Amino acid sequence: MRAPFVIAHRGDSAACPENTEAAVRKALEVGTPAVECDVQLTADGIPVVVHDPDLERLGGSNQPLASLLAKEVVGHQVQLPGERQPAAVVPTLEEWLDWIPSKVLAVVELKEQRDADRDRALAEQTAKLLAGRSGEAAVISFEDRLVEFVQQCWQDGFVGAIRNRPVSAEQVGSLIDQARGCVVLKKTVAELPWIRELNAAQLEVWSYALDEEDEIRDALERGVTGVISNRPGVALRVLGNH
Repeated sequence: MRAPFVIAHRGDSAACPENTEAAVRKALEVGTPAVECDVQLTADGIPVVVHDPDLERLGGSNQPLASLLAKEVVGHQVQLPGERQPAAVVPTLEEWLDWIPSKVLAVVELKEQRDADRDRALAEQTAKLLAGRSGEAAVISFEDRLVEFVQQCWQDGFVGAIRNRPVSAEQVGSLIDQARGCVVLKKTVAELPWIRELNAAQLEVWSYALDEEDEIRDALERGVTGVISNRPGVALRVLGNH
């Protein structure tokens, strides 16, 4: 397993509109060794880098991305309401991967689609893009079906499941059987016994979203490897002093 490291959550999303080129560039500028993004699938089967199933929160459109063609989504301006950040635009996953240097870990979170066919299509298209990448990459998802599909399509890939609710001993065992490389736990459920058990199974534990210095230090003390943060500069500073 790796030494503890920082993953920029949707890029440097505290400083720039999330999942955009500006957020990626800012994360790279502060020296972040890994950058994460969220991926949805358009109606014509193109993976695009957007967290929500629509653009209502960021771009004012409540039309489901699954009903829009890529040309209607890519390039759409996004900006958080009330923020002073300059507007940015939605990229495809292919474009986003081009912004990530080979020495930086590209972390791709696949979002659940409306049915199994679209989940499989998203997994297949993502695996195809990652297979052509020269640098390191990882795929994570809340949806077990997507994790399974990615493992089928990307057989040697680094793939992990995400959990945001407390897990039982039985569920930890299932995660150990399911994951290939890491398990991602929300900070409120990243409990020490489970972290130890997952680490003993040679699985990295990543935790999100760790933005405050005290909670980052606490996660490191509990054995978290991947510090997923909206404020990667802060996380890097804590790791440097740890």
